[in-house]
Amino acid sequence: MAEYIGLTIGPIYKTLHRAKKTRELWGASYFFSYLMKKIILEMKTKYKADFVIPYVKAPDIFNPGKEVGLFHDRLIARVKGSVFDTLYEDVICPILYETAGKIIEKLGSSIDQDLIYDYLKSYLNIYFCRIESDKAQKDINKEINQHLDVLELQGKFIHKDQEDFLMRFLNCVNKSFLIEDAFKQRRHSFQSIPEIASRELLEGLVESGQIVLTPSASNPEDTDDTVIYKQIKTLRKDAFKTYHKYIAIVQADGDDLGKAIAGLDSKGTDAFEQFSKALFRFAQKAHDIIKINGGATIYAGGDDLLFFAPVMYKGKTVFDVCHCLGDCFKENIAEGMGREEDLPTLSFGISISYYKYPMYEALESAQTQLFSKAKKFPGKNAIAFQYLKNSGNFFNGTLSRNSDIYPHFRNLIKNDPQYDLKTEILTSVIRHILNFRTILLEIGQDHEKLAHFFDNTFNEDIHGPYSGFFTSVCAFLHEVCCTCKYDPDEKIKLIYNVLKLKKNLKGEEDK
Repeated sequence: MAEYIGLTIGPIYKTLHRAKKTRELWGASYFFSYLMKKIILEMKTKYKADFVIPYVKAPDIFNPGKEVGLFHDRLIARVKGSVFDTLYEDVICPILYETAGKIIEKLGSSIDQDLIYDYLKSYLNIYFCRIESDKAQKDINKEINQHLDVLELQGKFIHKDQEDFLMRFLNCVNKSFLIEDAFKQRRHSFQSIPEIASRELLEGLVESGQIVLTPSASNPEDTDDTVIYKQIKTLRKDAFKTYHKYIAIVQADGDDLGKAIAGLDSKGTDAFEQFSKALFRFAQKAHDIIKINGGATIYAGGDDLLFFAPVMYKGKTVFDVCHCLGDCFKENIAEGMGREEDLPTLSFGISISYYKYPMYEALESAQTQLFSKAKKFPGKNAIAFQYLKNSGNFFNGTLSRNSDIYPHFRNLIKNDPQYDLKTEILTSVIRHILNFRTILLEIGQDHEKLAHFFDNTFNEDIHGPYSGFFTSVCAFLHEVCCTCKYDPDEKIKLIYNVLKLKKNLKGEEDK
């Protein structure tokens, strides 16, 4: 029978949630991907391991310069010999010792390498298991993951007085070995939230020296956010919008991948590898899509994404980016599975918050939108968002990309250069939605009556140039009223909140 090793590394989420800066969040994610890459590479060299997960046959996969961690927190490998007995001492321990030395290069040579090494061994949760089986690959994958799920329940006890070397390192991760591995250069600073949020205004001005990224007085690793915005408002006053002070944190996760894997055997012996390859290919393309649209990827592990994005970048919203990622996921999965129907989908949780809002709370919000809203929505393949205002108020909504509502949602919130929608027009529509909500729910399923309502309500000369906008609102409202997936209160709330989203995507604060 064939022998398999399964390995998991952590604690990833615990570490991510302790990050307070963008560089710390990126560094925490890349750190675990870096360790997994080192482990996989050493297992290939030392044991000639054949990896089932992740896909590692791309010719340049181990080369530096990927900018983002592409390696999962788990691996499954087919091995021969006494790998299980020697893996920890011969592979994992040397990698941790070497990593401890690299951390010292940043923190200072006065710290003993053995001290960092012992810290890493006590902090990191690296567990592995072994099985022998001749079952189908899908069954082996399921069995090993069940073993790893149990092993991950073994939390380690960390003494409170133990110095937190990892967070100290992540706080100054710029110009470290992780940066060099990710960007092929020693000097690179991961951008701050204001730099990402206002990227479209900063481009060209930083390079030309017109805007200077001034270090914070409290920490030279930080940029002074207040100074950045003062410079932007001076040089780009006409282009500055309120949404340039808001950042989107997006988390995405595949829907029903277990069901997809369960049906792979009928496609031949290499079906599992092709599926894994498709996920790897998507992760690479996803990072490119995020980057092109002004965002910054934290991790891209197959179907699992986390990234920062501007609310608006060159006329495209963060919702446009998610739509593009969803289509890209479908295309790659279809190619990997060799079919166009009954494919896994990708759901999104989007948290939009003020740049001063605690990052770990914004991250928790994105996770809540994804796992408690989008992935629990009927049919999944959903987008759930929360827009948290500087005032502390928030609004949210959940829509399925499968629904008839979704195209009208996209059409309604898009940045339309054909006309300059006046704030008072949008405010008036929002007010009428609330004032006439009972009537709208009554006639909402009758498109003709709904159209008459809008024609009669917004019939003054000032409304004439915006007939296209009223048509979009009417179409969206009609589709929401026709669906059975929301109760009456949820329907009005969704319509109201999407219009508020439209207002904020225009750069207008919602009062």
